[in-house]
Amino acid sequence: MAGMTHESCPPSVRAALVLDGVAVRRRGRDVVVVDRLRFDRGSHVLAGANGSGKSTLLAGIAGLLPVDGLVTVGGQDVTSGAGRRSVAYLPQAPSGLDHLTALDAVRFAQAVVGLAAADPVAHLETVGMADRARSRVGRLSGGERRLVYLATLLTQRAPVFLLDEPTVGLDAAHRLALRDVLRRIAAEAVVVTATHVADDLDDLADRIVVLSDGRVVHDGPGADLRDAAPDGPSWDRALTALAVAP
Repeated sequence: MAGMTHESCPPSVRAALVLDGVAVRRRGRDVVVVDRLRFDRGSHVLAGANGSGKSTLLAGIAGLLPVDGLVTVGGQDVTSGAGRRSVAYLPQAPSGLDHLTALDAVRFAQAVVGLAAADPVAHLETVGMADRARSRVGRLSGGERRLVYLATLLTQRAPVFLLDEPTVGLDAAHRLALRDVLRRIAAEAVVVTATHVADDLDDLADRIVVLSDGRVVHDGPGADLRDAAPDGPSWDRALTALAVAP
């Protein structure tokens, strides 16, 4: 896998993602409520059981669900037009470009952000998908599709990246490639990854925010959480101990 190029890498920024008095709604009901969270440049993980609110919170930050309260990047409200461009979001099941080849999907993304002259192959190389450049995105495996969509996100050079369960469905080689990419993005930008995969928690968890029933029940270093589990270090036991019954 090639190293990140200037075009592939987001700009060096110190813009923090801040949530202040935020409530994310689904079907008119507050599903996730956050008093205050701040994500500075680096790698952050949202953990918790299915239904804990991880995907809902990311979708709210990305502007796909109604949100009460304030969500800012670098002090700018992300609900504004310019603010929305500061957040790059990868859902669990990305779509919209499946009819294109991987190469054309990246070219389209570049054109949208005004970087059509940049080398699109570099973005595919970054995520380990250059060998599938001529493959139609919709015919790739679920994990490979997710990597191609991540390559399109890299064209945004955004200060904040939100990724919802990005390693699900990836084979070992692509999973390692993705984690390497995320670590390098996190050196320059804010990366928030929602995951329930234990290996992700070990590899990406400089800091873990745990959600349970739509509320934050832990916020701190990943190692501290794992090592404090009952009966010895364990992600499963640590997260179970924090779970709040609905």
